[in-house]
Amino acid sequence: MNGLLAVAVVVSALAALATVGLSALNVSKLNKTIEMMGRQQQEARAAHDEVMKQERDAAAAARLAHDEEMQERQRGLEEELRLERLRQLGHVGEIVNDISCAIHEELALRPNGRFAGPGEVTRIPVERMRLRGAVAALLLAGGPHLAVCHRLAQGSDFTNLVQMIGGNFGVVNAANEIASYLDGEVSRESQPGGRLQVPQ
Repeated sequence: MNGLLAVAVVVSALAALATVGLSALNVSKLNKTIEMMGRQQQEARAAHDEVMKQERDAAAAARLAHDEEMQERQRGLEEELRLERLRQLGHVGEIVNDISCAIHEELALRPNGRFAGPGEVTRIPVERMRLRGAVAALLLAGGPHLAVCHRLAQGSDFTNLVQMIGGNFGVVNAANEIASYLDGEVSRESQPGGRLQVPQ
């Protein structure tokens, strides 16, 4: 029995050693697994950080492109408004010219320069109404207030046709007012950085 006990003790000791060996092997494998999981977690975090950086960079690039597009649109809008003001100003000039032609037609009929009387047909009132509308449209488009053109359109200061030509608020001064504004625009646009490149 002693021999049996010794064998049992040896087998128990071997089983304990095997269990300890397996436990040490399992602990070693567990440590390697934990290390591998840690590396994988670090790699996943690094990959996530890289994706987030790329998304931030893409968002910043999209914002920059959007801002540039909006600035370009704003410049385009400002240019379109400037051109609309110039078109309206040209329209005012055409109507001032039409009023001048109507006055000269009237003067051919009435050399004394008197206004048409009741029942006499004349283009002048209609042309002045057109001028009022054109001056208002110019203001609405952000254009200048043309005081002489406005007064010519109102016409309350005139006592005869000759005053409508050369008076303070006549067609000559109205045309000069338009030309002065355009001269100022050309001067501004001819400066360095302006839109016009005037040959030297």
